[in-house]
Amino acid sequence: MHAQNTLKKRLLSLGFGIGKEVEVVETSLQKNTIKVSLGYSSIALRFDEAKLIEVEVA
Repeated sequence: MHAQNTLKKRLLSLGFGIGKEVEVVETSLQKNTIKVSLGYSSIALRFDEAKLIEVEVA
């Protein structure tokens, strides 16, 4: 994660981390919000926040 400390702590508390599987479920019409699935949870992120998360395609 290439985020500032506050955002990084929030994302870690939501379950984001190295080795976690994340799936993009949907995006808003204006492409400013992204809904992702992380385990059994669904989380909505601002597009600017989501850009700070580095992922590897499996």
